[in-house]
Amino acid sequence: MSVPNPIMQRFTKQLFLALDYAHQSGVIHTDIQPRNIMVQLTDFSIIDDYLRETPADPAALDPTSDSSTIVSQPLRDFYIPESSDLMTLNIALCDWGSASWSHNHLTEVIQPVLLRAPEVIIGAPWCPPADIWNLGTVLLEVLDAVRMFDGRAAQTGGVYKIKHHIEEMVALFGPFPARLLAQGNQKLVAEYFDERGKIRDPIPRPKALLENWIESLTGDDKRELLKSMVKIDPDDRKTAKQLLVEPWLQHVSLDIQ
Repeated sequence: MSVPNPIMQRFTKQLFLALDYAHQSGVIHTDIQPRNIMVQLTDFSIIDDYLRETPADPAALDPTSDSSTIVSQPLRDFYIPESSDLMTLNIALCDWGSASWSHNHLTEVIQPVLLRAPEVIIGAPWCPPADIWNLGTVLLEVLDAVRMFDGRAAQTGGVYKIKHHIEEMVALFGPFPARLLAQGNQKLVAEYFDERGKIRDPIPRPKALLENWIESLTGDDKRELLKSMVKIDPDDRKTAKQLLVEPWLQHVSLDIQ
């Protein structure tokens, strides 16, 4: 089930604001995924309600107990009650523990495997546009509740392979530009691409168009915004600041405390 446009627009704008602030501060998140996007509490008394209705398990206070047997109750039934106006909710981009400086990468192994940007996949230099790709793929997943990439093929045993991941990228978004391949890890690039920049011995796949693959990708403004985020060439992706003024988001007003 897809997320209604008004809610999607509100949350998308808040995520762009978070990335714009981070990128202008020289910080790259590097780990954008659904579990790192959280709904902010609107009323801290919700915690009191939760504790009243979910008494602490005595085992939780016993340091010798096996914590894996302690059953917790999710907060979602408390912080988003049925009476909530979803258009008043705010979200936060969290878990910055893997974040890196733009000018000083703390590690080169970044992003969840299936959400990795093309430049990260081939070992080329990466910077804030890697976050834009990462967020773009997450937003597209949210639209239809399916993962954009699988990185597997029945012909090779159904296990993840970088080559299949690259094939899926090319099928949806077109070829890797020669300039980007030249910046990548040349051993890796030579393993997957020939001298013309074509994938070596590709698995036969039907032609794929993003518009056909995503059922909910309707409306020119939304389609153009999302397509501008998931460009193979990082130099072609719009910045978070540019995305904030995209037509699809222009009627979204935020009152964030």
